[in-house]
Amino acid sequence: MSAQYYANRILSWPDGDTFVEVSEGIDAADPGRMGIKYPHLHEGWAFDDPVEAAEAGIKIANAWSQDKPDLEIGITAQGQLAGEMGMRADDDMNEGDVMAWAQKRKDIMPKCAYCGDLIGEVTYYNSDFISDDRYDKEFCAEQAYSEWLMDNEEEE
Repeated sequence: MSAQYYANRILSWPDGDTFVEVSEGIDAADPGRMGIKYPHLHEGWAFDDPVEAAEAGIKIANAWSQDKPDLEIGITAQGQLAGEMGMRADDDMNEGDVMAWAQKRKDIMPKCAYCGDLIGEVTYYNSDFISDDRYDKEFCAEQAYSEWLMDNEEEE
């Protein structure tokens, strides 16, 4: 099962820093998470695609900055991969850093053997032929199996 990603506004305690955090899993989110103010920008939504979560985070940070021009709004990423990239949530990150984190995370995520889309909560397999391939939709598994049948009929 793939992780889910979130974009949330954060009010850090005790220093009062304000930033939008894109986190890998709800458990990785900062405890200073604020109530949802920008649902139309997908604040607090669960994303299977980290790039989509990062894009939402950037939109939320921009909207928050427009609504509260007196606040300095930062943006950051949180999760295991951010640490592996040498980034910490309290580091000064910018939109490019967050997008790089999200893209790197997406690049290593499992993808459907048929269509190449990210595999989300549900993974499909084909038990009718020998293959370790994984699929994101039942349709893709069926199409791969149909193609395998056609290829093997031609060989006979």
